[in-house]
Amino acid sequence: MSKLAATDLMSLEEYARERPAFRARVLEHKRARRLAVGPNVTWCFEDRLTMQYQVQEMLRAERIFEPAGIVEELAAYLGVPKKTVYGCWRQWGLRGYRVGRYLRFRERHVEEWLRNREA
Repeated sequence: MSKLAATDLMSLEEYARERPAFRARVLEHKRARRLAVGPNVTWCFEDRLTMQYQVQEMLRAERIFEPAGIVEELAAYLGVPKKTVYGCWRQWGLRGYRVGRYLRFRERHVEEWLRNREA
């Protein structure tokens, strides 16, 4: 299974439009990935699609619009430190800028970067 990347995520606006169909697809997909092992225990086997759904839902629920918030969520799900994500931004061609000791990304630059990586 390949790791989930920022390019795999939809913007909040796009996800709002696609959510009903995407949610139905994922829930149907998850049905085949459940195994009842007793009257009180069910195992659910996750994969890339179910993880993408969880990240999208978390971004939606927490209303994370800022790219920095998205970076934190991706770092958590990728199992890498946030510093690793921030350390690669130049290599990935993502436009950012520093404000004092902080690194900032403009939302439009992140969206543009995501579109270019998909192409």
